Amino acid sequence: MLSASWLLSLPLLPQCTCVTRTSTHIGRKLPPAKLVVSGGRRAVTTRAAASEFSSERTPSRPSMVNGIFGRKGTPATLVHLAVFSQAGVVVRILLGELFGGNCAERVRGGNFHWIPCVVADGTGDNHGGAFFRDLPANAVGCFVMGLLSSVAVLAARYSAAKEVPEKPIAAFKRGSPLQSHDALQVGLRTGFCGSLTTFASWQLQMMVMLFGGAPTQLDSQWLGVLSGLVVGTQVALASLTLGEHAGLALMGKETPHSGAITETKSKKLASDMEGSGSNVAAPNSGRWSEWSAISCTAMVVLVISTAASLMGTFSLKGGGFWKKLCVAVLFGPLGAILRWRLGAVNGKMKGGLSWFPAGTFAANMIACAVSFLAHGVSVYSSPLSPVQAVMVFALKTGFAGSLSTVSTWAVEVRKMMGNVGKDYHGYKYILTSHLGALLIGVIAYGWAVWL
Repeated sequence: MLSASWLLSLPLLPQCTCVTRTSTHIGRKLPPAKLVVSGGRRAVTTRAAASEFSSERTPSRPSMVNGIFGRKGTPATLVHLAVFSQAGVVVRILLGELFGGNCAERVRGGNFHWIPCVVADGTGDNHGGAFFRDLPANAVGCFVMGLLSSVAVLAARYSAAKEVPEKPIAAFKRGSPLQSHDALQVGLRTGFCGSLTTFASWQLQMMVMLFGGAPTQLDSQWLGVLSGLVVGTQVALASLTLGEHAGLALMGKETPHSGAITETKSKKLASDMEGSGSNVAAPNSGRWSEWSAISCTAMVVLVISTAASLMGTFSLKGGGFWKKLCVAVLFGPLGAILRWRLGAVNGKMKGGLSWFPAGTFAANMIACAVSFLAHGVSVYSSPLSPVQAVMVFALKTGFAGSLSTVSTWAVEVRKMMGNVGKDYHGYKYILTSHLGALLIGVIAYGWAVWL
């Protein structure tokens, strides 16, 4: 655990003092820049592809396996993925604890008595599990993902953005460091939003409610499961849309010029940025060196957070909440980076399945398998020792929770829904994801209940 996070941070050290790197973009050289003069103003544009995951940025590979393991990122990208995934894990766990933890013990005058329990874990003697424990985290993560949309993505859906020159993040000013720092954008979208939201934990609670038996106090809650799947899907999509609207509001008015997004251009850029996996960075001038301090800061934060988590892991006794949190934080970056690598195969399916985001689907299904199996072992082997309980929690919440994502999934569904009437890929993707999780649940978790 120590070596994984430290190895991610060490290669960045030489870059912290570099101030001449102006012609590279996420690990590869940019094509020559073109100078465009319009209205007396000069603007530099490049032919760099728009997406961290797009086929223009990822050379064609002989196979999907090579695409996954051949995908490269700069040390800065990996550091931002790791540190923001740790932040996402912490926020997700705290939100779940805040809105649904120890509800039975929240008596008047006790801790957090002023916050109502609005979610449930499905194991109590009530039927409130449709509002599952990680629903608030999924809603917040999808909102932030929408808020971080680029002008090109917004222009493909909203006419108000078509007259605005392209910006990687529409909600921020054009001169903001976020607009030119690709690694930071990947960290926020793929690392933070992807790890704050979780598909595996959502599906695990649905499986626990569906199969009934231990550790629940009720029989099968099949109607609650159906409600939970509908509520979770709708909340994710609604939160993403609300985030996009907030981005539009913050974008403000800008004077149109030759860099404005035409309808044809917006569809092309949006396809590049979303079609292969969603958590992406839009094109920019490649001015990385001016913001090298951001990556240095991210590296320092990563080292500190990893060291603090290790101290908590070995110093805290038993298997309490804070020890579980520390270990989960250490597992988070492993899941997030694996998900990022799997994203390289999005858009690589051939023939009639070219629309299917295989990378995101694989990440969510693998995470479900890990989470279901770990929970099944814990149920079958109950009671667990404190160390075993901590490791099961870290696997489910840290690794599988960060490997799976709802924010990316919602962006992909949102894009596919734009073609309803011509095709129904969005609905097919939703059903395939839920049915795939159900099949894995029968195999990886059902045995623990039935045996």
